[in-house]
Amino acid sequence: MNLKKNGALKTALFLLFVPIAAVFAYNPPPAGESLYSFSSPFMLSAESSAAGGALSAVHPGHVSVNPALPAAEQRAVIDAAYTALIAPDRNKNYGQAANIGTIIPSRYGVFTGVLQGVFVPLEDMPLKDSFTVRAAYAKDITDWLHVGVGLYGGFGSDWSVGADVGFVYLPEKIRWLPFIKKPRLGVSLTGMGKNYKPETTGINGLSDKITSFPSMFTPHAGFSGTLFEVKHFAGGFSTDLSFPFFQNLVFDAGLQFLIADMICLSTGWQFNLRETLAKTASWYPSVSLSVKFGFTTKDESVLSKKGWKQSEMIVSGAYRPMRKNIHAVSGGAALYLGMKDTAAPEIILWGNDE
Repeated sequence: MNLKKNGALKTALFLLFVPIAAVFAYNPPPAGESLYSFSSPFMLSAESSAAGGALSAVHPGHVSVNPALPAAEQRAVIDAAYTALIAPDRNKNYGQAANIGTIIPSRYGVFTGVLQGVFVPLEDMPLKDSFTVRAAYAKDITDWLHVGVGLYGGFGSDWSVGADVGFVYLPEKIRWLPFIKKPRLGVSLTGMGKNYKPETTGINGLSDKITSFPSMFTPHAGFSGTLFEVKHFAGGFSTDLSFPFFQNLVFDAGLQFLIADMICLSTGWQFNLRETLAKTASWYPSVSLSVKFGFTTKDESVLSKKGWKQSEMIVSGAYRPMRKNIHAVSGGAALYLGMKDTAAPEIILWGNDE
């Protein structure tokens, strides 16, 4: 009888202390959870939301947060960006990141591809080198439900391979939030696989107990919507929670303001619980400015022959203080080929016969 009691006690203690040990083992490098979000100005400030950003702007890099986000995109998209990471008072004072991506809509769904390179040897942000290739597929199951799945693989100072899944829910309205227009809820699970784990230093200052980054099996939940729309002026917000490997809590908030459907001002703020406890977090907000302009191609051009006579381009720049006097400065552009189809479908029941 005592043996049975002792066995039950040992089992209970094991179940109690194993999760506690796992929590204390959490040790990615500073900014490791943000590895995929600072290579582009479209992700650096206020737009890296699982619900698609405050004003629902979607770019190829967003599939790293939720692969379902591009499901409603009607136009082919090409985007490219570069980010400089500057630490002026350190010996190793420069890091960089870049990405190029595309979104390709089809009758079968929306396909997205992204190539990203990160080369950050900074002493206070030792993310090392990585090159990641990502592909995603998204589909609008109904007008109010979009789903997506993504695959990724990478190499560099270490290697990674894995998958992401997610969905976006678009209710017509929320009764207890009547002032929110165009509400969106996004939920995703990212990092299902083997992620980067090079020889580097973690948030606790140790280099021999690094955990992989971005963390495996990270759930994200985001909510965004439009706060107001008046003539030539609109504003929206987004809030997100993520739980890296169920061992940390990261909160993101963003605001966006759109002027004349052309100029977009964004600001974002992030709270990372474990980095805050380790005193490696930044408390400063990020800011970005984007300008959208349209252009028309000539009839004999390649774009015009493909039905893209009228297209749009968004040029963006962003700035974010990362941590310990590290500054991220990013610039990029996104080309949207063609114009959105805003005309309602025409339904003919009996053809043209009288």
